[in-house]
Amino acid sequence: MLMLNEARFDNISKRDTDLFIETYVKELDDLSLVSITQNTSYLKKITGPNNFTSLATYWHPNPDSPTGFPYIRKDGIRNNVSGKISDTFFLSRMIRYISISSFIYRITKSEEYCKKAVDLIRFFFLEEDSRMNPDLTYSGIVMGDSENDLKIRGAIIDTNRLPVVIDMMSLLRNNTHWTDDDEEGMRQWFGNLSDWFQNSPRGVIQSNYYHNIKTSYMLQLASYLHAAGKQEEARSYLEANVKEVLSRQIASDGSQPLEMERVTKLQYCNFNLVLLCNLAKVCSNLGVDIWDYSDSQGCGSIKNAMIYMCDMYMNPDKWTFTDEKNNSSITRGWLENGVSLYDDQILHDVYKQVKIYNFCNIFEHVLVADRKI
Repeated sequence: MLMLNEARFDNISKRDTDLFIETYVKELDDLSLVSITQNTSYLKKITGPNNFTSLATYWHPNPDSPTGFPYIRKDGIRNNVSGKISDTFFLSRMIRYISISSFIYRITKSEEYCKKAVDLIRFFFLEEDSRMNPDLTYSGIVMGDSENDLKIRGAIIDTNRLPVVIDMMSLLRNNTHWTDDDEEGMRQWFGNLSDWFQNSPRGVIQSNYYHNIKTSYMLQLASYLHAAGKQEEARSYLEANVKEVLSRQIASDGSQPLEMERVTKLQYCNFNLVLLCNLAKVCSNLGVDIWDYSDSQGCGSIKNAMIYMCDMYMNPDKWTFTDEKNNSSITRGWLENGVSLYDDQILHDVYKQVKIYNFCNIFEHVLVADRKI
């Protein structure tokens, strides 16, 4: 496992699992297979049906240009059109359906739901006509001088949740529906994607950042190497790089200076902290512990970053440099890990305020780290 704490399935009450199944079985009843090739937007006619394609979120039509081209950047203001014509919608649906099917299979052992999950994986990743190519060249593109002029300059962060599929695959193994051909096909797919991360011009550029893009890059690359059967390479990569990134990202007081440069500072600090927790879980499962890391200057501590964010949550008047509101959902994304791992009162005090646990939070519940992970 990479991020999934499978032992936590056994601590979920029967009431919660029953409610979870009752709710999501309805969603799966009318389930259709999902692929990025189902995106019929004009962008796909340019990039190709099998190539993952997304528009950079904070780029908008130029109001001073009669055509709207080239797009201009407005940090912190989302271009809502981008989500409607990008492949992110299809990617998210695929991850959601595979996760629900795999979870229900893990809980009930029903072959029906294992087959649903396997069929979804094959359709999205392996079948020739519907597969996504293991390449992110067109992720986060920006519109240039015309709708046919695509600038390859955005981040490759839209796929930061793709490693979840690797853990779902672990739940499906040792079942007759999951074949040796499936295993080998996915190993090759993730191997090709990890090669793209390491060797393509865009991948190399992304690796040279140090803010949330680098966190996502490291999380993805280590996960894809693991899925490709290259655990030693993944471990070596993390050992050589992850602590330097932590030291650059988290100051001795727990603040995240690189994320504080953004317009939506609170959002980015929360988002990067969620990514750091996921990265730390991947690190732990590959034999690299960063949960308790801090350098000689006191920088790089994930725990300190959590406490800093909790202090801002408890004392919102300190957060006077942004108009954003606290978001309990994204805060829980890292706080669940904090209260599980660290004995610090402020973490528990904030947790009491933001904890909204019900059967729908089973996803979060089994993605929480502990000292045994």
